[in-house]
Amino acid sequence: MKKLLISLMLIHSCYYLTKAQTYASVPGPENVLVVYNMYSALSDSVKDYYINARNIPASNVVPLYLPDTVITIYNNTHPVIIAEGGNIIRDELNHEWGTWYATQHAWKYFYQYIAAPIKQHIAANNLNSIRYIVLCKGMPFKIQAGADSSSVICNLTVGGLLSMLNTDNYDILLDSIYNKFRRNAIPDSTYCYDCQENNA
Repeated sequence: MKKLLISLMLIHSCYYLTKAQTYASVPGPENVLVVYNMYSALSDSVKDYYINARNIPASNVVPLYLPDTVITIYNNTHPVIIAEGGNIIRDELNHEWGTWYATQHAWKYFYQYIAAPIKQHIAANNLNSIRYIVLCKGMPFKIQAGADSSSVICNLTVGGLLSMLNTDNYDILLDSIYNKFRRNAIPDSTYCYDCQENNA
């Protein structure tokens, strides 16, 4: 009977310890970063609704400027736009040509206009407790670096890349991820595309 009583007390204690740990670190408004497109009326209104509903501090709100622009890499210039109602960072040249392999222009846009400003805002406001980044409607959720196809390597989600934002040397990490995927997208130099087309 004594052993049963001790066992029950141990189970009871473990239950309350587990419950306490589960609720000990419930995220609050201070753990949420809200990011919106400052030139989108819809994005602005979604941001207003969310920060009021969740009591998000003003320091945890990041307005981003997302222009259509041209990005140059190694003397190669591509127009990069925010397409489909703000949903996609699109390399317009690769999209127009239906390029099946990616170039880095859309990725550079993502880093320059989204990732770097968010990282700078977190550092400038000492927001070390951020655990969640909320992208309001009007913020891109996808990088379309090549053609609009699920089979194109390096068309990735913005949220997935932002989840690693706290990594040291984040720009080098992005470049490594891009190049690792891109190696699989570069045509095999031993394969003769002209020969294949001529034989078709």
